Amino acid sequence: MASSAALRELQRDLENKANDLSKLQKDISKNHQIRKKYTIQLGENELVLKELDLLNEDANVYKLIGPVLVKQDMAEARANVKKRIDYISAELKRLDSTLQDLEEKQNSKKETIMKLQQKIQSLQAGKGKAWIALVDRPTLHGHVNLIRIKTGGLDKRIRFLILIQYLDPLIPQERG
Repeated sequence: MASSAALRELQRDLENKANDLSKLQKDISKNHQIRKKYTIQLGENELVLKELDLLNEDANVYKLIGPVLVKQDMAEARANVKKRIDYISAELKRLDSTLQDLEEKQNSKKETIMKLQQKIQSLQAGKGKAWIALVDRPTLHGHVNLIRIKTGGLDKRIRFLILIQYLDPLIPQERG
């Protein structure tokens, strides 16, 4: 009974760890999606900065604010784009750091889950293995040996008598 309670407890623990691992994997997936979005934005902003560098200083630059195009100074436009690039780059570094932490936690959880699975398998295998205990009990007519065999959770008792030589002085013993 104690082993089945321990087995249930290990299975509950395994289920909790698996749920934690699933949450970590969702966080990693979410991180990848956000990172992808920022990578696209970084590429677009770098392209805009290259285009701004190709323009003459006296070129007209417009910024889209809602449905309206508003004229903007070239230096201000470059500064805004550089700030966005810096911000996006910092966010990507932060996301990379977070991703690395999440992956380390994921690997740790996977190892813990594997160890729990091995414990559960060893308990289940131990439950299925046969074990034998030999108990010698004296009776009026000699000794009865009780063999207790346990296999797969079933407990069977088998009794049998072992031939015992009685040392009776009235009965001569055969010598062979």
